[in-house]
Amino acid sequence: MSKIDELVKKQRKLTTAANTIQNELLTYIADASLLTDEQKKTLRDAIVILRESKLRYQHKKEKEARAELKHKRDLKTVENINHTVAVKLVNGLGIKSCAALIFYEHRTSAKTNTLIHPDKCVPAYFKHWLSKAQSDHDDLLTLVSEIKRTAVTNIKDVIIPDEYKVFRGSFANDDYDPNYYQPQKLTYDIGLDFLHNTLSYNFSEEAFDFINEVVRLVELSNGVTKNLQELFSQQLN
Repeated sequence: MSKIDELVKKQRKLTTAANTIQNELLTYIADASLLTDEQKKTLRDAIVILRESKLRYQHKKEKEARAELKHKRDLKTVENINHTVAVKLVNGLGIKSCAALIFYEHRTSAKTNTLIHPDKCVPAYFKHWLSKAQSDHDDLLTLVSEIKRTAVTNIKDVIIPDEYKVFRGSFANDDYDPNYYQPQKLTYDIGLDFLHNTLSYNFSEEAFDFINEVVRLVELSNGVTKNLQELFSQQLN
């Protein structure tokens, strides 16, 4: 249950309590003999206190809602920055490095810079596209696109430590601030350091075969494209 939900629940209980006292003990249909005038005054005072408390919870709920909204906006800003950096990193890498990045789906230690070890098996999704890419150039383009997309995702979700993407707010007191622990700002150079310093390149034979085949197909495609461009240029001359 969120903090806002808890505050709403308390507001409802206070409203119910105030209404119960009012309707069951202080209305014209209540049995006047049950209460003395002094007791009735005490209950009326209690209703005032309950309703004032409800208003205080309302203010706390509104404050919490504003804090959560700001938290979501700030988190989106961090996500956008990290995505931009991850895309820039991938665009600066060769296809071999991009293909290697698809194997880093899990982080062995989310809070340290210890080596992140690659998975040993090629995901079935990429096996499928590699098989198609071996006989169709359009499917090769799709494979390369999916490799780069996954590389971007794994940089953001796996390789970058939590301190660059997670807000750690404190709920310990009424001065809750979702930005109490701000994420550190990710830059291209920092991201590049993580790629160089935290990744283990201890791939399995299956993974190496996949990476090398992707590289072979891309180089073959580039070679064919270059030859066609040269032939076209010669024809124009």
